[in-house]
Amino acid sequence: MCLFLPPCHVQELAVKLMELVSVAPVEVQRDIITSLPEILDDSQHNDIARELNSLLQENTQLTVPILDALSSLNLSTSLLTEVRGAVMATLAAVQLEDLPVVVKFILHSVSASDAYEVVCSLRKKLELEQCVLPPVLQASQSRMKSKGSAASSSTAAAAGSGSSSSSSSSSSQDSVALVLDGIKSAVRFQKMISEAWLKAIESVDEAEDHKVIDVLVLFILHSTNANQSRRGAERLVKLKVRGGLIQEALLQRTFRDYAQVMRGYFPSILALAQGLLRSPDPCVVPFGGHMYRHSFTAFDSYCQQEVVGSLVTHVCSGVGGEVDMALELLCGLVTEKPSEMSLYAVFVKGILDYMDNLTPQQIRRLFHLLSTLAFGQQQQGSHPGALSQDRSGFLIFSALIDDMHIVIRKQLSSTVPKYKRIGIIGAVMIIGSMGAVRPKVKESQNGLLPQETLRQVAALLELVKSSSESSAEAAALYYDELANLILSSILDPQVQEKIGKSVLDDFQEDFVVDLGPEILGSFPLTPHVIYNLDDEESQGAIAINLLPLLAKELQNKGEQKSQTQKAHKRVSPLCLSPFFRLLRLCCPLILTDMDVVDKMESLSKAEREFLCTLLFHTINWFREVVNAFCGQKETEMKMKVMTRLQNITYLQTLLERALAGTPGYVPPVANFDGESPDGVILSPAPPVKTKKGNQAQPNIFDFTLIKRNTQN
Repeated sequence: MCLFLPPCHVQELAVKLMELVSVAPVEVQRDIITSLPEILDDSQHNDIARELNSLLQENTQLTVPILDALSSLNLSTSLLTEVRGAVMATLAAVQLEDLPVVVKFILHSVSASDAYEVVCSLRKKLELEQCVLPPVLQASQSRMKSKGSAASSSTAAAAGSGSSSSSSSSSSQDSVALVLDGIKSAVRFQKMISEAWLKAIESVDEAEDHKVIDVLVLFILHSTNANQSRRGAERLVKLKVRGGLIQEALLQRTFRDYAQVMRGYFPSILALAQGLLRSPDPCVVPFGGHMYRHSFTAFDSYCQQEVVGSLVTHVCSGVGGEVDMALELLCGLVTEKPSEMSLYAVFVKGILDYMDNLTPQQIRRLFHLLSTLAFGQQQQGSHPGALSQDRSGFLIFSALIDDMHIVIRKQLSSTVPKYKRIGIIGAVMIIGSMGAVRPKVKESQNGLLPQETLRQVAALLELVKSSSESSAEAAALYYDELANLILSSILDPQVQEKIGKSVLDDFQEDFVVDLGPEILGSFPLTPHVIYNLDDEESQGAIAINLLPLLAKELQNKGEQKSQTQKAHKRVSPLCLSPFFRLLRLCCPLILTDMDVVDKMESLSKAEREFLCTLLFHTINWFREVVNAFCGQKETEMKMKVMTRLQNITYLQTLLERALAGTPGYVPPVANFDGESPDGVILSPAPPVKTKKGNQAQPNIFDFTLIKRNTQN
């Protein structure tokens, strides 16, 4: 109707309407303001805009209709800048429910020349942290309201107050989501806005100056279809994380307070986490792990499944750092969220098919993860199937256990050292989970393992032992793994007793001999009983049969053996130090007269290498002895430890001299639980030339596979 009025009458109508706005109720004011763009002539837009701008400063209740009207008016650039500045100034006083409209108006009123300045100002004034209360504060506030309502009225009123608080929290999340939608819309359709946000976030050079809005906007930028925005967000995330400017605490706060809002950006969060975990830069990899962990904790089951699936893919990639972090995250999630992780056991089980590229340490973590999934609930006194209300849960765990046992048996039966190593590591980890001590669930229970479980543990122990004894390296690894398990786990007393008895019997049979008047046999060097810590009268008791065992092993290596003979049990000095980690005794050793070191020139090459290996094993043995008893408080034991330290120091000087006269000698493997899948042996360092041109003796520590240092 107004379109047919003369311009002068339209102007008079606009004046009357603005006068009416100043006195009418709020509802009428909103209707009038909203209708103004349809009534006004273009020539009146700037004048009415100035009046609306003034009204906005006086009454924030009219923010939404005024900004809607201003968005539909054709304003001059200078006036638009003035209005936007006024709107920006009122940002802190705007009601939360009005904030999405304000942000949308600001972002859609910028030009290429002022986009960066406007975005910087908006980012600075937009305090989302004050819009949404943290969950703990929400709960506390809800309880306070409930108590107040109960004191003044009834329990029903208290319940209503609590629901009101919950409704308020949901409304706040919805408002924040609408704000982010406004930013997303501006970024998607205005390239200059996305560039301005990237530049504004990049310009922050202090960690404490970064805000929740920065993290959320980076997710928004990554989620847009524009490749430039996605790449810019990825680059900026890595840049900020590498510089320590965006830290895990900020990420945690964002997930904690805005999980409902962030759920819509989960695909971008997952993609960013994947990129960070695959990065060759170790500085950013942990942050990707934090994103995975918080996503699993904060989001629903669909997201949890995607997180687990992605982490499994990382493990199967075979890339070292990526595999380590993914396994660490999966182990952490199993520990923190066992019930939730149990739902995705079938995904984790798939890693068993990709173990070829994993290191021993990674395999150890993998079987720890799988064993915890399969047997973890038993440690709490319940059956694994109890995690599920139906039969399917039990079937999942049964299938996982069966698959692990199948893999273990297959690997243990292999003649390839790499696969046998996997079997040994996996079996010991399973023993650790099955044989872990159980808490008392009821007063009537004693917390001990059921006899059937104990029988299964014993059977698995016997299987690993019998599968390893034909190879000295495999047996040594088994002893090292079992020792590590005992040191790092709390095993059921029945399991500990069984392991201890087996080790004691085997050690005495394999390495300990009674001393007679003479040592019979043909050896490369003359055997002598030395390094006895006890009194002379006790010297005729027992000794460690080191030199004869080493001589026998060298003799066996030189003989052609049939396939049947190879399967027989082998007793090797390689197993001595690992074995002693399980059973540490104080005995003399059968070695040779160490004066032979002064006669190195007269020895053959084989005899010199035999001597080096003998010294090598002796030093490792003594180090294990010191490791065993260095914490003892008795004066006599302290003196014996000091004696052994002196023995080590002396023997190392002898080994240095022996090595100098045995060029090209390669020591035997000393650590069997390390990272090298094939037991890589390092050669000694080449002789060092002195200033006078003479060759200096090689240092004993050039051999990096010498057994671990003493603990104290």
